[in-house]
Amino acid sequence: MSSFLYPSLTPQQIAGDHDTSEFEAELLLELANTVRGTWSDAVAFDCRSVTANREALNQAAALVVACATSGGRVLVMGNGGSACDAERLVRLLQPAVPARTLLDPAVFSAIANDVGAARVFSRQVETFASSRDVVVVFTTSGTSANVIEAVGAGKRAGASTIAFAGYRGATLATHADVDVCISVDSTSVHRIQEAQGVLCDAFVALVQAGLT
Repeated sequence: MSSFLYPSLTPQQIAGDHDTSEFEAELLLELANTVRGTWSDAVAFDCRSVTANREALNQAAALVVACATSGGRVLVMGNGGSACDAERLVRLLQPAVPARTLLDPAVFSAIANDVGAARVFSRQVETFASSRDVVVVFTTSGTSANVIEAVGAGKRAGASTIAFAGYRGATLATHADVDVCISVDSTSVHRIQEAQGVLCDAFVALVQAGLT
């Protein structure tokens, strides 16, 4: 058994100097305690993230409520795992809020091939966005070039812009083209994406409350 997989175990345990049934019980207890500790840390971090972003969440929700009540749409995008966050947000907002992702594979690959990956979102924002709309971007790093291009295109179209970003918001935290940045104070990719999921839930709840 590898110490890399189970760093909390002693060399004697790994070497097999133990009674099998006793060792299995100890191992299960150790793993259960590790899971409990990790889960507890994650929940505490997510709660801190929501508290730290309370004002930003309220501001972002107000933008989306205004958009929905004025006939606008919410355009959402992100790369990789952030694309999954974008798709989830659209599902949570609909049908109360007109929303769509800019992640169609054919469109995405055509723009990347013909113009370049940095323009895959901004070209679509230029095509679809109006002054009644809200552009929402998700980025773990806060520095994704195509996301930065997208918020710039959104602002030029007169749309409101919201960013969910890790690394304390990184580039997007103080970017002139971002109206509201909902940031996660972490450099851990999994922590950022977990927290963004919780922040997204809080955001949608505020939007729904504002529409009732």
